[in-house]
Amino acid sequence: MVDASAPASEVPAASEPVHKESGSEAEANAEALPVIDMVPILELAEARVCSCSVKDRVGVFDASISSALDSKAVDVASAAPRLASLIFQTLPIYVDRRSQASVERVIVKALKRETAFVKAFAGALVQACAKPGSVSASVAGLVRYKLLKWSCLLLRERGDAIVGVRAAFSRLVVAQETLLTVALGDEPRMKRASLHAVNEMLGTVPSLARAYLAEVKSTPVTLTTVGIAHPLLTYFLETKAGEAGGATGAEGVANGTAGDGAAAALDIASEAKTFFLETYSKLVLTSRERPPHVASEAFAPLLQAVRHDDFKGALFPTAAKMLKRNPELIMDAVGYLLSTVTLDLSAYAPELLPTLALQARHQNAATREEAIAVVAAAAKQCSDSDSIRTMFAYLKGVLAGKEGKLTSAYQKVGVYQALRALSSFSAPGPNAMAPAVAADVAEFLMGAYAGDTNEEVLASILSALGEWLARTARQAPAATSAFVTARLAKEKETLRRCTLRCLRLAFRNPHVREKLVPCVDALVTLVKSGVSKPTMRLDGVYALLLAASVAALDLGSEEKLGKEKVWQLVLQGDPPFLSTSIVPKVTAEEDLLALLELVEVVLLHHSASVSSGHAAAVSTNELCRLAVHLLWHPLSSVRKAAHTMVARFHAISPLLSDSLLDALSLSLPPLEDLAAAAAISTGDAPEAAASPEAAVDRLPPPQLLGQALLVVAGTGAVAERVGVAARVMLLAHHKLVAGGRRRDVVWQELIRAWQRRAYEVAATLAAEPVVVAKILTGPVGLASSRPDQADAAIAAIQSAMRLIPSEFFQPLVTELEAVGQRKEHDALTESEIKIFNTPEGMLSAEDGVYVAAVVRDKNVRQSRGKLKLYGAELDDDDDEEPPSKPALPLLRLRRKPLVQHQQHALQQGPRPGQGGDRQERRGQARRKEASSSGGGKTAKEEAREALLLEEEGYLSLWPPSSISPFAPHPLASL
Repeated sequence: MVDASAPASEVPAASEPVHKESGSEAEANAEALPVIDMVPILELAEARVCSCSVKDRVGVFDASISSALDSKAVDVASAAPRLASLIFQTLPIYVDRRSQASVERVIVKALKRETAFVKAFAGALVQACAKPGSVSASVAGLVRYKLLKWSCLLLRERGDAIVGVRAAFSRLVVAQETLLTVALGDEPRMKRASLHAVNEMLGTVPSLARAYLAEVKSTPVTLTTVGIAHPLLTYFLETKAGEAGGATGAEGVANGTAGDGAAAALDIASEAKTFFLETYSKLVLTSRERPPHVASEAFAPLLQAVRHDDFKGALFPTAAKMLKRNPELIMDAVGYLLSTVTLDLSAYAPELLPTLALQARHQNAATREEAIAVVAAAAKQCSDSDSIRTMFAYLKGVLAGKEGKLTSAYQKVGVYQALRALSSFSAPGPNAMAPAVAADVAEFLMGAYAGDTNEEVLASILSALGEWLARTARQAPAATSAFVTARLAKEKETLRRCTLRCLRLAFRNPHVREKLVPCVDALVTLVKSGVSKPTMRLDGVYALLLAASVAALDLGSEEKLGKEKVWQLVLQGDPPFLSTSIVPKVTAEEDLLALLELVEVVLLHHSASVSSGHAAAVSTNELCRLAVHLLWHPLSSVRKAAHTMVARFHAISPLLSDSLLDALSLSLPPLEDLAAAAAISTGDAPEAAASPEAAVDRLPPPQLLGQALLVVAGTGAVAERVGVAARVMLLAHHKLVAGGRRRDVVWQELIRAWQRRAYEVAATLAAEPVVVAKILTGPVGLASSRPDQADAAIAAIQSAMRLIPSEFFQPLVTELEAVGQRKEHDALTESEIKIFNTPEGMLSAEDGVYVAAVVRDKNVRQSRGKLKLYGAELDDDDDEEPPSKPALPLLRLRRKPLVQHQQHALQQGPRPGQGGDRQERRGQARRKEASSSGGGKTAKEEAREALLLEEEGYLSLWPPSSISPFAPHPLASL
């Protein structure tokens, strides 16, 4: 019998051969072996399958079930349904990779061995895909991925047998289609993993691809099952077409350069391409309802491989016709089509523009945004300047009223936004016509600005003007400088800020900066206003960015900034523009990008001006802290721009790399405080209601902090210096950076990043292990007053011991002995230790229980005779002793320890003839007599109180941070 309570490691495996036998002997012995029932093993596994321990989970599948499957004596067929049910119990529970891998290994072994398990597993799989059950949203995506992965394992191991059963294969393909369609709409990581699983299966078993194609062609593809198109198109168009070699398609077959296998592969690829082109046109472009975005994504490999013949003959006519018929339904699909194809659309875009321009003037804001996005996608694929000029002329006519007067502001705004979208056209090489077109559009926009008064329309004109000025090269209109200067001087807050944003876009063209040198005076005025007025902080950021950009090219502008003391004003003790405090106040994406560009311009082009100030170190640190702070900003576009900027810093100046690392180190303590505030706000403490919720919002997740450390410290220069590498090790093991139970995840990723750059950090650390030990146990490590930094040091020491154990151990022991700080404890005497451990209100010399007892003196002397008669109490003579005072209660010590005294009293109970009430009354009477007798204290009591005060005074001098002399050493956890 199998004990169900035994641990997984003690599960009896199936009988194993004692010695290696020959083939015939093994077969004979296998027939002679008794059949072992697998049910007891599964019963034990069922009892432990839901364990929270990953070790137990892996033991259940790898140690017991896997070994049973390896033994031929175990009867798996009878227990196949139960084994399949056990595997599907793990579906929503096992979310870690080790547990999932152990289950997959068991699935593969069972599929290879037993046909009965294949049937049971396939049935349970199809049923689970059809009815996923109640699964929490946090693991729903993982459950779908695991079902898809298991179905791929089933087809990879038993694909030939399943394809022979048409009904079973059809149900399995439908389940995979549904799972893939949903996976295309999941997060990118889950989407990539799902597609990779199917692509890997098709690459492993090539015969499955044709079976899939035949099944898909025999069954109508719907919007809920379109997901299978993506891996099939990837396989046929990329993998198989690549086997043809240099010549592809019909050309390869005609020239004889493709073999029979390659020709057959090309025929299949051509057949699949034709089928999916028809399916795409029917299912997406001519849909009577709005197709979901995943339907277009499913055909991405097809759209990327489409050529002009297919696009001109099939796709474009259908898209143009449906765009005119049902633009609101098909707009998103057409936009994805135009942005995915790799063709020059200069010949097609002007034909689509009238319909899109009409939708850009639509009353619905969402429809206008979609139309403008389609215009931008079409223009981005255009390289012909004449085509862009044609579309500009058409939009110019719309604004002039050729298709009717534009009565509403949103109509004009839509057209101007479409005109801005045209600026994204691609002009490969030195295209002489592109700057001329951009100059004409810019001149038109400046004229249109003067002829309109609506603030929203003027803002859209300025936005479009900035984009087109950036494309003018050296042909910017001559009136640009006067136009910008007038706008900065005359416009109010909203339009002034729009003008500054326009200039930021235009300054991507260095020739525009040269033309706008006269605007520096107006920009300096805005900088000063931004410093003094909190409401103009953002204007000051833009103005400083623009002025610094112009000064980087013009020496006179640089001198003007120095003369006006702009740098001293901006880089004062608390910089208003260049500190992390401004980040929460800036919400727009383009404003945050402007802030990043300002940091880059100041550090790269004006470092001399910054370093010459009286607060140079403070200013540089603040700038680097601001750059690092934006590395974990919630907006992905801001983080991407910050990553690019930091990469440029690494390439230009190693000193900036060190400053960025210092800034990251200084940013962690405030985040630790925010984490503590977040813990309080989510707890049951009464002050939780008063805690600001903003503290939780500003705390970045560990993933973003880990990525920030990889960007800051992932260069090879860090791995070459032992001191810097040790500091990075501490940061990588910080709780806020690493997160989770594994504290070395970020550190291992750093090691891999350094290895990709041919740097071995282990050799660097092993060269100077004493330095590593000093840093890890120093003030920023183990000896830090912050608990999180001390914990990070402990985790870093563990990683160092795993990385360089022999070199690091002895220096670590030496530093640990030095960092112990046990001098105060070693200097304590036995008397001082006894005083420390004595309870409050007792002397260290007292040992026992003091019980108050009343002793009255019956021989009290009193005055007699004439002394009493004539008032002897007034006599000053000392010839007689004064009468003695009434006796006070004395404390008599019973030499019996406290515990023994209590136990003895409990055991003895009241004496015979004396009940507990009688003893209580006697004690009350004694206390009453003692209180009525009055008087002072005896010398013994006064001495005792003096000693007690002395010992209490000693305890008050005890260091608050010290621990008990008998407490374990703080480094004992190492």
